[in-house]
Amino acid sequence: MRRLLILAAVAAVAATLFAAYLGFSPAPNTAVGFNNRGEAYRAKAQYERAIADFDEAIHLDPKLAAAFYNRGLANASKDQYDRAIADFDEAIRLDPKFVFAFNGRGDVYTLKAQYDRAIADFDQAIRLDPQQAVTFTGRGVANFNTGQFAAAADDFEQSLSLDARDGDVVLWLHLAHARSNRDDAQELASNARMVDPKTWPGPILAYYLGRVDADEVMRAAGNGSADMPRNQSCQAYFFVGEDAVLRQDIDEAARLLRQARDTCALDSFKHAAAEFELKRLPK
Repeated sequence: MRRLLILAAVAAVAATLFAAYLGFSPAPNTAVGFNNRGEAYRAKAQYERAIADFDEAIHLDPKLAAAFYNRGLANASKDQYDRAIADFDEAIRLDPKFVFAFNGRGDVYTLKAQYDRAIADFDQAIRLDPQQAVTFTGRGVANFNTGQFAAAADDFEQSLSLDARDGDVVLWLHLAHARSNRDDAQELASNARMVDPKTWPGPILAYYLGRVDADEVMRAAGNGSADMPRNQSCQAYFFVGEDAVLRQDIDEAARLLRQARDTCALDSFKHAAAEFELKRLPK
């Protein structure tokens, strides 16, 4: 899962993106028109074209907070984290109630392992809008990476209360419970039932429920559309590696987490989490 793409999907600009794809962008030579086309380019991972359009939108309307936010997402996807933060800063300055700008900046601070700043941004996003599951997930990951496992579990539970079908969060919640020494076998099974087992990460959930072995998970990770195997392999290495941590199989945990680190995209929470876990493993 590329979380920055998910943030964009749930943002208010999603409707504009759809219109841009259909060719219905209002007044293409206006700031809004360039912003819309930039959104379409960014959704297609054509980040340089997207940024060029966001630049033009900002040139035409320096007060268009959405253009700064969208450029921030594009810069984050190019691993230009400091530029992304500067864009989110400006979006927030222009619109202090811009929930998704706080969320995006929190994500980038998490990727930079600046967890105090990340949590502060997620806190503010939640104050502004407590109905966004992605915000609780983001804060949960930041808390997990700092060893605040009980707080992380609370966040993942809140996220699932808003979106019970997110299998990724079901897995994070189980890990947070396990690291808090809480037996959640029944809760894991109950949460897993809300997720379509035929979709990803169904095979990883089946692994944690004892229905398949690690080899089956890795084989399943290679299936799917052309753009999916890397993301699925990232998740498989990370979550199976986390299980090895729980079983105190340090060598296997290190091997799998290194593979997660090397496979996951830089703008993936699991890349950051794998890096952090490798530092926590006993030498």
